[in-house]
Amino acid sequence: MDIYNAIMKAADQVQREPDRYDFGGGMTPDCGSPSCMLGWIGHFLGLKQACNMDVGKALGLPTTRPFYERVSDLLGHSGYIRSAADAAQGMRLYAAKYHAPARRSDAELGADLVSKIVGPVVSTEAKSEELSW
Repeated sequence: MDIYNAIMKAADQVQREPDRYDFGGGMTPDCGSPSCMLGWIGHFLGLKQACNMDVGKALGLPTTRPFYERVSDLLGHSGYIRSAADAAQGMRLYAAKYHAPARRSDAELGADLVSKIVGPVVSTEAKSEELSW
């Protein structure tokens, strides 16, 4: 699973089951155990029995500190330490800012929409030398 979707699934998990969120749980969850933000992200990345440092590296970070600093900056506070709701919101903001999928241009989106509605667009310009004078 890509990083963006893993973070979004982790946020959904934390929001859906706040009792399984524990900021101090520094490992991926095992057999129903609670875990922190990075632990849940690691779980959805498929990192088994990983610690926060492993997950930080998977996110492209040298340590876990930048992750938490960025989440704090995005939220404007560090409420994620005690609040599962704040943790879920912080993860979504982090995913959107640092790992969002590349956005397609409006022209590409429009061409896809036209193709779905009317089928492939065929050029009406003459291509054969016989037809062009």
